[in-house]
Amino acid sequence: FVVTTVLVVLYTCLFAWRTSSQQARLQILASRDPLTNTGNRRLLEVELDEASAERARQECTLAMLDLDHFKQVNDRHGHEAGDRVLVDFSALVLQTMRRQDRLYRFGGEEFVLLMPGTHLVAAQALLAKLQSAVRAQLRCPGGPVSVSIGIAEARAGEDWSRWLARADAALYAAKRDGRDRIVVASDEFSGALDRRRHDRA
Repeated sequence: FVVTTVLVVLYTCLFAWRTSSQQARLQILASRDPLTNTGNRRLLEVELDEASAERARQECTLAMLDLDHFKQVNDRHGHEAGDRVLVDFSALVLQTMRRQDRLYRFGGEEFVLLMPGTHLVAAQALLAKLQSAVRAQLRCPGGPVSVSIGIAEARAGEDWSRWLARADAALYAAKRDGRDRIVVASDEFSGALDRRRHDRA
């Protein structure tokens, strides 16, 4: 009886541990981009909501990053080359930025970088460093790859979707004005978040 009880308890514990482990793995898979292993949009929305709620206690800045002329990389050199650029870019961002900064793949060649506890001036300096690293190190078969960046600092009481949309508008301005540059969101809110124009490719 004792042996049977011990075995039942042991198997129950093993089953519970395995189930818990599988659930944790599924949660990770559900929140990560499979190609770049960065956060995905689902995780981004959750953590932007948390960052917005924390704005009263600490500054927070986010940046939208878009690889310039990325469509040409895929068209001329194939999607495998494009995927390699995305993986290399993600690794370069993680190497260059700080531990507390969080990177998410927003879609395609667009990424969002969340910088908790960081005011706008400090974020600009950090992103200028990142942009220099990208210019110097990121390559595709056709040559160097650059990145355009839009920055927005969180405002007290602001919904995260509006915060993200201001960064998106700044990114659009960076692409429109010549690419490979950093633009800070203006006070005016312009454009919807899901607007995507052909000249940003």
